Amino acid sequence: MYPLVKHKHKILNTSLAYCCRLIDQCFSLKSSKNVTVLHALLVKVGFNRYTFLGNRCLDLYCRSGSSAVDVLKVFDDIALRNVVSWNICLKGLLNFGHMEMACSLFDEMPERDVVSWNSMIVGHASCGHVDRALERFRRMQISGVQPSEYTYSILMSVVFATLCGRELHGSLIRRGFSTSNVVLGNSLIDMYGKLGLLDYSVEAALLLFVLTLREDIRPTEYTFSSLLSVIHSFPVEQGTQIHCLVIRLGFDSDAIVASSLVDMYSKFGFVNCAVEIFSRMTAKDLTCWNTLILGLTHNNMVYEALDTFKELLQSGPPPDRITFCAVLLACTYGGFVDVGLTLFSSMIDDYGIPPSNEHFACLVNLLFKAGRFDEAVELIKEIPYEPDCLVWESLLDACAIGDLNLIEGMVERLMEVMPEPSMAYQLLTRIYEMQGKWESLVRLKNTMRSLVKPVVGFSWIGMKNQIYVFDAKQLGQPGASCTPVTMLESTSYAQEIFDGISGFSN
Repeated sequence: MYPLVKHKHKILNTSLAYCCRLIDQCFSLKSSKNVTVLHALLVKVGFNRYTFLGNRCLDLYCRSGSSAVDVLKVFDDIALRNVVSWNICLKGLLNFGHMEMACSLFDEMPERDVVSWNSMIVGHASCGHVDRALERFRRMQISGVQPSEYTYSILMSVVFATLCGRELHGSLIRRGFSTSNVVLGNSLIDMYGKLGLLDYSVEAALLLFVLTLREDIRPTEYTFSSLLSVIHSFPVEQGTQIHCLVIRLGFDSDAIVASSLVDMYSKFGFVNCAVEIFSRMTAKDLTCWNTLILGLTHNNMVYEALDTFKELLQSGPPPDRITFCAVLLACTYGGFVDVGLTLFSSMIDDYGIPPSNEHFACLVNLLFKAGRFDEAVELIKEIPYEPDCLVWESLLDACAIGDLNLIEGMVERLMEVMPEPSMAYQLLTRIYEMQGKWESLVRLKNTMRSLVKPVVGFSWIGMKNQIYVFDAKQLGQPGASCTPVTMLESTSYAQEIFDGISGFSN
């Protein structure tokens, strides 16, 4: 294309249609050199005054790897800028990682549409600033701009607080969005699953799945992935029925769905089924490998987990931080101290992966269970940042036979980094009991009564679109005799949901 543009420079007989064709070619080539030459041509023949061509040229600069300075120069050269011009420049700055410049540009915008607000929300979310993303969302609504499905999908993928998640769900319903929409339904299931609200997640998953099938909407690979991630709360028969539907619709070869099936069968304890599905996969991405290694580890098949890791190193993609978390956990379960230390060093030296709190927590637990207390304590001292509660819990949980003064000091550190100190008190209570420190135990329990609110364990059953919650005390109360009946009926109700779908029960 470059010689052709130079030739046109000489004869200056360039038409508007010809420039449009050149721009289309540049989008496929994505060459910064071609973009610069084309821009010079537009300026020379005077076509840069057209807003449409100026926007297209600006988009080319953003996609071709040009600098933010060049993008801003092209943006300034557009005489009559519209909201599309501002949005293209805003998105380009965000893609370049210039968040502050993007915020300044956003504040200068004379007009903002849903694309403008979505771009800023994505920018804040990608930087890990979830609070700022939610604040943008609130300001967006105050300004009168209607959020889109994409807006809710972005926010639901990054929220970390239950209150924020329910606020988003409520806003979505108030604005008339249907949760039977596949994109929004998948996002809701994923959000409630991450927040640990399995009752909401399972109910939303089943409701969405039934609605999509009844309305003859073909499920996507993401629908199956979301559903399979929570279906382990039901009997395995429901999981196998969904597996049959996956095969019938031709999704069994999809890496996302296959990985979810491996995870589901691992959680049910049917590891052989998980391994069989994994072995039949033609294209295995790293997520599939990580899922199988974690599944084997959680089922105490540590030798098989380490063998799978060796196979990954020989024939699979390079491991990531999740892979090393899984194999370090396997070493912890199996007591393979030397192997764990070697893998930890290899992760840093051979793969350039900086260790996170999860990696340090696994290694600390591994060292302490092997009786290497001093090494575990020294490792914590060498962590280049403030360890979080995962590391301190691992150390405290494993040191019941260690120095009591050291343990009490660690409890103080643990309470400093934990939002709720109840876990630290519970761990220290167990250690006092194991060591026979009864006077210290009495003093600790008196302190706990005044400072710590006990968390009562409970169980839940979802039936007839309602969630029934009960704890152990209810078995001795009036009406508690209904609880075992409810538990027995839950399996048949779950079967009703699936059998009610035509062609799905077989």
